[in-house]
Amino acid sequence: MTRRTLGLGVFLIAALALFPGIARAQNSQCTILSADNFGKVVPYTANPAPALNAPCTVGNDTGYISRTSSGIGVNANSRCTITVSGHTITVPYEGHPVPALKTPCRVGNVMGSITSTSAPIPPPPPPPNPPGGAGAIPVFYRWLPGANGSVPAGAVIGGWQTVQYQTGSTAVNRQGPYYVCRAAYQGSTFPGKVVNKSCNFSAANGKENLASSYEVLTAQSQQYSLIWQQTGAQPANAVVGGRWGQDLYLCQLPYQGGIHPGWVNQAQSGPNPCSIGYGGKEVDLPGFAYLIPIKGKPID
Repeated sequence: MTRRTLGLGVFLIAALALFPGIARAQNSQCTILSADNFGKVVPYTANPAPALNAPCTVGNDTGYISRTSSGIGVNANSRCTITVSGHTITVPYEGHPVPALKTPCRVGNVMGSITSTSAPIPPPPPPPNPPGGAGAIPVFYRWLPGANGSVPAGAVIGGWQTVQYQTGSTAVNRQGPYYVCRAAYQGSTFPGKVVNKSCNFSAANGKENLASSYEVLTAQSQQYSLIWQQTGAQPANAVVGGRWGQDLYLCQLPYQGGIHPGWVNQAQSGPNPCSIGYGGKEVDLPGFAYLIPIKGKPID
């Protein structure tokens, strides 16, 4: 190595020590949240590379890291919504543990709340029956966990894949039981039926939704039973199976040669339909039955 080469190496080392920024390439980007330049995306360099959604400053503007090479915070498991400078934005967010809905979150230096999450949302507990006298029926039914097509002992049958009525006879041939299930979906809980490896349900989104993890309605009692009853008005003791802004009651709808469990919400004006998932679509029709508790055993 010549004296000239050695001198150049010493100079470079000294320059890097005095001006470390010249050795750093752009490793992230900063999205501005300040009012004048809101939404502007600026290449950004920091050492070490910053985490996603960390605060950043460019001149007089502040913002958040919207892309980074650090690998920190990039495995989004939720979404954080913030309001700043007259704008509301929602960004991918990584929290540990996975944050629940409506919990606080931070994007840059702005606090917001979690509006979407992959955290499991516990379904509501079985609701109590309306108050009554000494003869009121206690809550004897329970929702128990199921997954991938499994159902616990005492699972309640909500319908059948096929129902055939015999001509000239009261005999009915039923095949393929549908067990009543419910699954969490986008912060709500929707009842449906166990089909193959999943709980299939309608979620008011125009399609049949499938969940591999769910809960199954069970009833094991020597004194009480659950029966399906078709009435013109909603019974006072109709069983609640889910919630979507308000309670969702269990219903049973004849459709396409079978009988299917689903849900109905309380009518605000006029009768509401029973909503089921079928053939990949949402089906909403009247002419259904409610599930109610009774004392004793049902009469077939």
